[in-house]
Amino acid sequence: MFGPMYLALLTALFFYIVLPVSGGIISRTRWKSFRTRIMAARSLPRLGFHSCREPDAEFRFFGEVDAIGGRNELWLRNEGLSCVIDARAAVVYLLSGEGGESSVCEGGAVGDGGIVDDCDTLERVRWAALPSIPPVARAYAVGRARLDGGRMVFGPAEGRPVLLIIHDGSDEDVELRAIWSGRQKNEYWNPLTQVSLVAGLLAMSLIVSRVLSARTLPTIAAIMVAAGFSPLLPLLPPGVSGFILYRSSWRHARYCRSRRDLAAFEGGDSHMLRGWSYKSITTTILSAVYLVAGLFVNFILVVLLLRRIL
Repeated sequence: MFGPMYLALLTALFFYIVLPVSGGIISRTRWKSFRTRIMAARSLPRLGFHSCREPDAEFRFFGEVDAIGGRNELWLRNEGLSCVIDARAAVVYLLSGEGGESSVCEGGAVGDGGIVDDCDTLERVRWAALPSIPPVARAYAVGRARLDGGRMVFGPAEGRPVLLIIHDGSDEDVELRAIWSGRQKNEYWNPLTQVSLVAGLLAMSLIVSRVLSARTLPTIAAIMVAAGFSPLLPLLPPGVSGFILYRSSWRHARYCRSRRDLAAFEGGDSHMLRGWSYKSITTTILSAVYLVAGLFVNFILVVLLLRRIL
């Protein structure tokens, strides 16, 4: 009697919690590695006309996109120096501002380098799928510079691929903007989450249809139906108020995490870092409480309603 209910609950747990959380952890780990490399690169020298006399070392490069050679070579130029990057050995990001250089969006922060715009969008792209690069595009790269046949080549450093950010702003702010925007809006809404939700709804539809066609206690059937379509429950009243509060708290938690990373990048004191860390943790927990509370209220109401129908 209870076997189908346990199967439904385990299926919902796997597709609606385990897989999305796993995807979120993977996403957070990748973005954390990105921010860590940006922070570590701040101590590296800039590659310029004078520093190129001592190649075969790790540098940062700030400059403009000069040309694209062949299918996989990107030429960059700055201070009279040109270098080439093999895009196949690079991790490429696009950093663009939706609001333009003069706009200050809600949630922005002020760092030593200037205003950091929360309208910035940072995304990782495949070089083969990269759209055309405008002639005014700027570039920021981290890697090992070496001379190869008279050309200055930017390549991997210590087994790590070249980090390449193509952006539309100033060189002075690109690292601040990358640190601020170097995270997803919501790490737990990722491609794995989207696939798992679709697969979970299909699997639960099959399980629920078999249960409803058999003789099952109304309470058990109601619990299974509610569990099967639980991803939709937070969007229904009255629990939708919890979902709205969750979204607001999650945005604030993301803001606190970004301020913490920005403070760490700029060498903020430990008291400031602990303060932003504490705020980010508490608001993240609060957002989860809002979401679970709204889901729980709607789950109980749906079960009570379905008991009368089934």
